[in-house]
Amino acid sequence: MNKSGIIVAILAFSLMLASCTGMLKDINEAQVEENLEVVNEPLEEDVATITHDNKEESAHSFVRHFHNFYNNTVCYDKINSLDMVEQMEALDEILATLKVIKTKNADLKADFDRIGELAREAKENKDDPDLMNYKLLHRYFHDLDIYFNGYDYSQAWGVTTYKR
Repeated sequence: MNKSGIIVAILAFSLMLASCTGMLKDINEAQVEENLEVVNEPLEEDVATITHDNKEESAHSFVRHFHNFYNNTVCYDKINSLDMVEQMEALDEILATLKVIKTKNADLKADFDRIGELAREAKENKDDPDLMNYKLLHRYFHDLDIYFNGYDYSQAWGVTTYKR
């Protein structure tokens, strides 16, 4: 085989290896997501509530849902290829929910207010997105999910005002 054939073979092998590494990361991420164990006491169900159709429900599932959403859309370089239609729909849902969320905890209120600010900024800059807004949204939902649902605190980013 000549030099160019060897170079092409090496490049092809490198691309295949990089592709497999990416798939393994995605598989590992999905397994971690499915196997999260409650290792600390979750927050009480009434620490933050959402009112829909005159019924109150815990904000735990809201926090978990958007943590999962951002895990699936911004982690592992996915942030560099955001589906802006999907992101705008998520931001609309976040902002609508924040209008009906209630908490008596001042630190959680500050965190929800900051999430709202980030969501509004992201919507305003949809044509020229500031990727840091999406990273921060992920980090807020990540940390709140840990606190709300009792996962391992040592994995928190430390961005929230609320701390356990």
